Amino acid sequence: MIELQWPWALLLFFVAPIVYFLVPAVSRHAAALHVPSLETFRFDELRSPIRGKLSIWSRVALQWLLWGLVVLAFARPHVTGDSVSLPTKGRDLFLAVDISGSMNTDDMVVRSAQVSRIVAVKHVVGDFLSRRDGDRVGLILFGSQPYVYAPLTYDIATVNQLMQEAPVGIAGMRTSIGDTVGLAVKRLQERPEDHRVLVLLTDGSQNAGVLQMNQATTLASENAVRIYTIGIGAHERTDRLFGGFQIRRGSDLDEQPLRDMALGTGGQYFRASNVVELENVYAEINALEKVEQDEENYRPQKSLYYVPLGMAALLYLFVIHVRFFRRR
Repeated sequence: MIELQWPWALLLFFVAPIVYFLVPAVSRHAAALHVPSLETFRFDELRSPIRGKLSIWSRVALQWLLWGLVVLAFARPHVTGDSVSLPTKGRDLFLAVDISGSMNTDDMVVRSAQVSRIVAVKHVVGDFLSRRDGDRVGLILFGSQPYVYAPLTYDIATVNQLMQEAPVGIAGMRTSIGDTVGLAVKRLQERPEDHRVLVLLTDGSQNAGVLQMNQATTLASENAVRIYTIGIGAHERTDRLFGGFQIRRGSDLDEQPLRDMALGTGGQYFRASNVVELENVYAEINALEKVEQDEENYRPQKSLYYVPLGMAALLYLFVIHVRFFRRR
């Protein structure tokens, strides 16, 4: 069934005749000096053969038809499909991933190859998202600031694609964990309390942002948002200096605030120093019990505005060809 999204826009059809009859025509005075023009000459053999066949009423009708098609396109016609039922079991889950500069550290191994932390995360998260049957998943990427890269949606494939394409440093090179939790709470607080889940992955400690981690924990707890925190990165890493010297350094990960945040919201803290441990972490989170939710239905819509708009464009080209517009 064809419907109009903005049916009130059809009233615009009557605007043109009102303007036409109420606005006075522009008076033109004869020029003091007559300049010869090519318009003086008649090139009847070059004129369109259609022009002479159109009466004044046909020209007026074509003008109003052209205007009517434009107005119809502006009213946004669309076809509404059959009702589709959405899953009745699942959670609303935001996945927050650290993409600060340290995520480029090469201390992870995937299929016997040394890779960066972000590559390992993308490798594991892809499988994790593919198992989110019935869940609505959103994606937050954070560095110096957090950004909602994908809102809560059942379109898991798109969320996964956005995750795979996310570059390190797009949100800044530092780490803002507290602000990230605050943003997730804001997006989840309108959902049912037993649905709200945040999975936050980072490889460092907070060194940016306004909201402190303890404040963010309190905010999440008050809004019934359960947080699962994941610390990623090898326990030690080796930095190579000029001259071949090597320095072994410990991880920059500050685990205690992440552990406190998870426990303070009813979640759990996980430590992943390699890809196998990271896979096990997501396997445990994936085993979360599904939550019953109210049945939701939606009816897909296909926009058809381009049909009258395309017809108007073709009609306009026809009008230009026969040159029937006349000055008042």
